[in-house]
Amino acid sequence: MTMKMINKSFSCVAFFSMLIVTPATADVTWMELLEAPDDVALNRQFISERVKAGDLPSALSAVERLINLRPADIQLRLLRAEFLVSLGNDTLAIGEIQALSQLPMAKDQAMRLDELRTVIEARAQRWRTFASTSIGLTGSDNANSYPSSGLLEFRGTGATENSTSTYESFGGAEKTIREIATLASVSVASTYEFANQDRDSVSIGASHSMSHGRKYEYLTNSSSTVFAGANLRLGKVTLSPNLRVSETLAKTAADTNTTSGGVSVNYAIPGNLQSYAAANYNIINKVSSATFTTADQNDGHSRIYRAGVSRRIEDRFTIFAEVNRSTFNPTETRRTPGTNAFLQLMANASTTNGGTVGLTVSPSQFSRVTASLASSKTKYPNLEPTSQKFRQDSQTRMSLGFQVSGAAFSDRLGGMTFGINASTTKNDSNIMQYDYKRSDVSMTLSYQIAE
Repeated sequence: MTMKMINKSFSCVAFFSMLIVTPATADVTWMELLEAPDDVALNRQFISERVKAGDLPSALSAVERLINLRPADIQLRLLRAEFLVSLGNDTLAIGEIQALSQLPMAKDQAMRLDELRTVIEARAQRWRTFASTSIGLTGSDNANSYPSSGLLEFRGTGATENSTSTYESFGGAEKTIREIATLASVSVASTYEFANQDRDSVSIGASHSMSHGRKYEYLTNSSSTVFAGANLRLGKVTLSPNLRVSETLAKTAADTNTTSGGVSVNYAIPGNLQSYAAANYNIINKVSSATFTTADQNDGHSRIYRAGVSRRIEDRFTIFAEVNRSTFNPTETRRTPGTNAFLQLMANASTTNGGTVGLTVSPSQFSRVTASLASSKTKYPNLEPTSQKFRQDSQTRMSLGFQVSGAAFSDRLGGMTFGINASTTKNDSNIMQYDYKRSDVSMTLSYQIAE
């Protein structure tokens, strides 16, 4: 069984329910159903509303009431099987599927029945292995994050005025560097699914990615990661802890070792809203070398907090919003207090507050377009030694992405995904060398297989 097939199982629940929906102007209440339990139109409306709210058990009860009235309705019984599979009640689902298989039905209904049977059979295998690989291109019009002003701001002594000089990025570049790089990545993960109704699971895996600049080295890097996580359902709350250890090797920046751990919580709230909150803690170690002799003065640990909501509108639109806060605290033991190196180290301390709003549109069952706008403000509580200023940054990022599944062209290409992503970032700082604009674009072709 593949994740694509599982997701298709859930999405078809909404699809089949829409086939029996009767438009209405007000939500149906339990009292209305109790007063008229045999009202077909009322039950259809109730099913649609409960599916959109994510309340499948209540929707299933209405489907079963309709089946009692119309036991020969294959579409209703197939919908019941869909709900049972989605709820993890495989025993009852198998009984319904076996009964349906004895009845004459349309070709698409028979295919859907086979898919549900495959989902149930695959769930009997507690361990599942997923592997994915991708290739692509990425490009930037400012790969070296060269400042918009092209100038370095500095103050020689506390008594002198601020002065400027030409800024030089790594390698002595005195201008914006445009670069295109090839991308390649591979990831393997194994998931163990517990034998409970919530289908709780734990996962372990590893990934490796590479980027190679075609002319310059600013986009050349590689990253290796091992990770572990879990997905646990506690009532209406889904808890997802995670742990990651990664190593990044770069040409124009110091190598970095990062250890991170965190947890996210997802919860459905009234108004057809899906909410989440997440917290992450990261330990960052820069590796000093002959090229980057002071890299370790950028060592530190960060905390990131995020909270957001999303809401589906009809079948094709989803709006979402997020607020976030992050802090970075340098590892003070890397340098001797009172020295200039210590001041450089402490200047990296920062607090960032930001937010994101966006819209996702699904033109078809197999495609998705996402547009978002992110904004943040960062304050640095310690003096930046070169300019002798307290740094403050305001950043905006506009992003646009498009994804299409290979299933749009052939069922055999269901594991393939093509994506295009573009973004424009503008960082406005009160210190010249941190003020820049940058546009990035990437195209990737990914393929996922599962055991």
